[in-house]
Amino acid sequence: MKLSFTAIALGLNEFEVLIRLREDTDSWDAVNTRVHADNLLKQTSPASVTRVLREVRQRIQCLASATCSNFLKWGYEERRAIALIAACKCYPFIFNFIRGTLRDKVQVFDQQLHDSDFDVYWNGLAIENPELDDTAETTKKKLKQVLIRLLVEAGLLLETRNPLITPLIPPPRLDEVFAVEGNEYREAFLG
Repeated sequence: MKLSFTAIALGLNEFEVLIRLREDTDSWDAVNTRVHADNLLKQTSPASVTRVLREVRQRIQCLASATCSNFLKWGYEERRAIALIAACKCYPFIFNFIRGTLRDKVQVFDQQLHDSDFDVYWNGLAIENPELDDTAETTKKKLKQVLIRLLVEAGLLLETRNPLITPLIPPPRLDEVFAVEGNEYREAFLG
């Protein structure tokens, strides 16, 4: 199970920088060189630049080129939605948490997300993926923190300290994205 999303939460600004650069250059190598040379991701160390670049690149590469082009043309709400879809496509762990844990809570009118909800989700996954039992508590804690921040940045949770679930209505233009990326990603918005 792929769980390497802790380098960045939603990463909307980084998404924009990398998608724009990728459209302006002919390769990811050129993007890599430019990002490192000019510290375009505003990181404090070259190692951080590498981690964030790798993470955002993986998410972008999960999207169709038409979706990336639309990302640059559309406004904030659409961009945020596309970044959420990319995270869900890249990490089924994130997508399944949203459409399982969050959706189940919303359906019974329980808007409050608790630490125990993450633990229940994790333990359920560990039954099918026994390798998760070997995950260090510090790693598990970091995964939970970044997941919560990602969901706040995506608009699905109100805040990190007292997370209340807030279903979203995808912007109408996203129908075009769902047609390309997959209609199942509508479930990421809980609407």
